[in-house]
Formats: sequence, C-alpha cells, structure tokens
Amino acid sequence: MLTASINMEALLVLVMMVFLVMVLLVKVCVYRVGFHTVITQVFFVDIDECANSTMNNCDPNNGFCTNTEGSFNCSCIGGYSGDGITCIGESTIM
Repeated sequence: MLTASINMEALLVLVMMVFLVMVLLVKVCVYRVGFHTVITQVFFVDIDECANSTMNNCDPNNGFCTNTEGSFNCSCIGGYSGDGITCIGESTIM
C-alpha cells in the first residue's frame, strides 16, 4: 500500500507542476501586445487588427492596413501620400 501512496503523491506533484507551467505561459501570452490566449490550449494566436477598424489607427478613407504577426502597418492607397495614419491627396494643377 505504501507504493501506491507514493505514486499518487508523485502524480499529484506532476499535475501541480503542469498546472503551474500552464498558468505562467498564459500570463506571459496575455501580456503580449497583439496576441490573445486560447485558454484550452496554451499557444499564441495573432489578432488581425486590420479586420476591425476600431483596432487600428490607419486612415479610414485613404489608408490601407496590413496585418503583421503581433501588430499591423498602415500605408496610403494610390494617389495619396502620408504615413498611412493620415493620407493626403496629391494635388493636381489644371
């Protein structure tokens, strides 16, 4: 009976260690900007900030959002110049 008791204690210690590692990984992942955690499995999933205009600051009318791993980039569409956050139309003289 003593052997079964030691094996149960070892199993409990192993389960607690796995749980602790999972908790630490979740905390690290939650605090990475541009990522969120899938709780049932501990891995990182990129958030597509370009899929929702409230998640990026690109020019909503003349800018273009490109999703990158953990972030995004803004650029201006053709005929406009700027940093992608503010895009100004190129003037034409008639």
